[in-house]
Amino acid sequence: MGRAITGLVFLVLAVMVTQAATMSLAAAENGPSAAIRASDTYFAWGDNSNGQLGNGTITGSSTPVDVYLPAGTTITAVTAGGLHSLALTSTGAVLAWGRNFSGQLGNGDTINRSTPADVDLPAGTTITAIAAGAFHSLALTSAGTVLAWGENLHGQLGNGGTTNMSTPVGVSLPAGVTITAVAAGGLHSLALTASFHSLAVTSTGAVLAWGDNSNGQLGNGTTTGSSTPVDVDLPAGTTITAVAAGVAGAAHSLALTSTGAALAWGNNADGQLGNGDTTNRSTPVDVDLPAGVTITAVAAGGQHSMALVALPTSTTTLQVMPRKPRADQDVTLTATVTCNVDTPTGTIMPVPSSPGAETSLASWGTEPPPVAVRRWTLTCRPARRSTPSPPDSTLVWR
Repeated sequence: MGRAITGLVFLVLAVMVTQAATMSLAAAENGPSAAIRASDTYFAWGDNSNGQLGNGTITGSSTPVDVYLPAGTTITAVTAGGLHSLALTSTGAVLAWGRNFSGQLGNGDTINRSTPADVDLPAGTTITAIAAGAFHSLALTSAGTVLAWGENLHGQLGNGGTTNMSTPVGVSLPAGVTITAVAAGGLHSLALTASFHSLAVTSTGAVLAWGDNSNGQLGNGTTTGSSTPVDVDLPAGTTITAVAAGVAGAAHSLALTSTGAALAWGNNADGQLGNGDTTNRSTPVDVDLPAGVTITAVAAGGQHSMALVALPTSTTTLQVMPRKPRADQDVTLTATVTCNVDTPTGTIMPVPSSPGAETSLASWGTEPPPVAVRRWTLTCRPARRSTPSPPDSTLVWR
């Protein structure tokens, strides 16, 4: 059984500019994001009963307070666990503070800290991403390996045992596997109950999971937990680019595919898998996204899930045939418009290069979403000219 988590904490990086501060919310991030820039200013607010705000007190705050960073430290990513916080520095080191009962700060003891302490990383190790679970922590190294520390009751450290660790230990990965992303259950500040499983994405787009599996959240077709990584049973031909893990009691997992779709597995009592029912799944199922929608990021809460939808985009190309027409020869202009969310609609208007040129809309066609293509073909007979090059044409997209 897990322990309940009470209290909420939010973490945020602030990039300071003249007379303003630009915020990059990072409490639910499991690695550096393109939206997050390095900063020497770090804000936190909310519950502080275990020192998780990092300001040297245990007094909560309803407004942002400065985290007391060591002098000269630049932060590139942050993540909030159940009652502890982690920060990744620009040098590849990790800082931790807050509750440390299970060793989740990784500094070699189990004493709570109200200001950041150095995680005791192996010599020569550079960290590129971090993830905070309810009572355990994960770190991805520049070599593509994974370190874990903190509570290990359900094998969530992935080292083959169930003993808590107050300093980082290597996750027992299969030989030859390189990891590109990690996620720890309960990795955001809205966690209310304990989290006991972990996820990792390999360089080939596969997913490994370990820890508690009572709800099928490891995605390997069973409900048996594992203290070492097991393969998530992905659909054939699927490549994963990101993962997210929910919290225990409603433990579920999400994965973002290279095609912009989303997969989900584990607890589904509240419909958090998004597949139209409330039946738990021990292998990944498709999230029932609206037609034509492309997803760019996923996040897993306690009993709910979220996905970020890509903005509509379109590209247009114009082909002239023949490439080198003769004087008075018909020229065919083919415009291809590709839209990432729906079938393109609009009007193509060629502008004749000289007076007397004749134009006509000859044909068009479509291909179905999510990537829809519409082709317009126009025929233009230009006026007689002395050069064999095709006429200049203007493509107007409305």
